[in-house]
Order: sequence, then structure tokens, then C-alpha cells
Amino acid sequence: MNAPAHSYVTVYVCQRCRAQSQRDSSVCGACGRVNSLRPVERLARAVTLPPPRPRSENLSAVLRKGEHGENHRLTGEGEGGPTSPPPPPRPVSLSSARAELAVRVPSGVDALDFVAGDEDTDGLPLKRVVVLGGERGTGKSSLLIKAAAGLCERLERPGLYVSSEGQDAGELRAMADAQGVELERLQVLETTDLRDVVANALELEPCVIVADSVSMLHVDGMRAESAEEAKYVLGVLRDLAREPQGCAVLAIVHMTKEGKARGSNYLFHLADTLLDLTHDEHAEGRIVVACDGKNRGGPSNRRAFVRFGSRGRLLDDGRA
Repeated sequence: MNAPAHSYVTVYVCQRCRAQSQRDSSVCGACGRVNSLRPVERLARAVTLPPPRPRSENLSAVLRKGEHGENHRLTGEGEGGPTSPPPPPRPVSLSSARAELAVRVPSGVDALDFVAGDEDTDGLPLKRVVVLGGERGTGKSSLLIKAAAGLCERLERPGLYVSSEGQDAGELRAMADAQGVELERLQVLETTDLRDVVANALELEPCVIVADSVSMLHVDGMRAESAEEAKYVLGVLRDLAREPQGCAVLAIVHMTKEGKARGSNYLFHLADTLLDLTHDEHAEGRIVVACDGKNRGGPSNRRAFVRFGSRGRLLDDGRA
């Protein structure tokens, strides 16, 4: 049987804001940049998502598929040409705004809780994005699956572990079993499509989202390996974190050959807390967990340690 023929379409992608248009133009309709559109061949296919329940315009835009001729930078669909510029923001009275401090919740991983905590509470912040970088083999996935399960148990809400690195649910189950954690509320989503993450998160309303990893999530085939794409993916995850019910986003990032996190210039601005894992040069088998210069609402110079045993089981962790 002959394989079905695939059809391709040409879209024009802005090199500045990543907006897409089906028509070439000298000016990007989204950001106004001149001569920034470049042609890109894309496989023409339909994407079906479960019915979303978005509560913010930004997240709603992630899920739209050209409704009413709309064209946005995720789908590139619509017949109306370049995207219309969004309306300008309006100022609000500061006196009418409600003061809101991050609520930090202990996850059961003392090292993470201490380094990401504030002066009063050790814990991971809700409605915030915590980015975890570091060398390979430092146990990032093991730490976050234990932390996510701990948050689910403490808050009695579901959690979403997004696996985009090729690890299936069985492998993650073995990793979680090694940590001896409660798994009843933690759900695994195997995908690399950012829209799948948004649709499922809006439906599930989790208390924690683990993105393992940000670098492998993509939008219409464009992975978050460039600084611009990493900026966009993290921006969407931040919107999810700040939904009314509130959740903690724990995101793993890849390191470049130079030892820097991909999109590191944007990470510093978009992440609320930056953590770094490194092998301890002075103690074999020990991993140092350190704040990498930013911890919104808390100290940015804390250090702790973790040590893993056989099968990746966390043996001990604490303050350095």
C-alpha cells in the first residue's frame, strides 16, 4: 500500500517575535519589524485538542486554530494575512491592586525547599517558575518527580509531569518507585507539543507542572532550542503558573557546550528562581544544589546538597 502523500504549505515567520503569516510582507503585522519575515515549509495537518477552558487571553491564543480568520504565531493559520497588533495595555490604579506574595509549599526535598525558599519558609513557590539547570547525571528528573509528588500529597491536588525527553510512563514509574513517593495524584503526559501541555493543564488544574525538558517542547515543529523559542515556551509556562488556582512550574533546561543554559539571557528575566546542579569536586557522589543568582522574594545565594544511591534513590539532602 502506498504511503499517503503529504502536502506542505509555506508560511512566513518573523525572526523577531516568531509570528507567522500565510502572506509575505515587508513588515511584520504583530511587532512591526521591517524585513523580518522568512519563508518556512510546514507540513499541512490538522491538530485536534480536547475542549479547553482557558481563563486568560494569552493561553486561549495558544490553543486557537485560526478561529474567525485569526492568525497567531503558534498556528500560522487564517486568511487575514499578518496578525493584527494587540491592543495597547491600559494602566490600572496601584491602590486597587491586591498585594500578593508567593506562597511557598514544602515539597519534601529539603535541598530544593531550602534553596528556593524565602526568609520565613522553606518550600517551592506557587504561581512561580523555577528553572533547574545543570550537568547531565545530576539527578534533575529524580529530584523533580519526588518534589512534584510531595506537592501533590501536601496540597491534595493533581500534578502534571510533562515528559518530552523520550521517557515513557513506565520509566518514570521506576524512577518514582526508587524514591518511594506517593503516585496517586501525579499524572504523566508524554508530548513535545506545547499546545498539548496547555490543553491538559487547563483541564487538570494541577498544583505543579514539571517540564522535562523545556528544550524539547516545540511550537509547530520549532523547538525551544533558540533563545527566542525558549523565551516563548517559558512565557506560556509562566502564564499557566499564574492561572487563578495557582501552580508551581518546575522546568528543566539543557546546557550548551559552553556550560550555559539554552536561552540563558531570557531565563534570568522570565524565571522566578534559577537553580543549578553540579557535581561536588570535594565529595564523590554528592550533588550541589545552588541558587544561580535569582530567587524572587527570597535569598539568591543559598546552597544545599543531595546524594543518590543505587537506582537513583535519594539517600540524603540538606543544607550545604
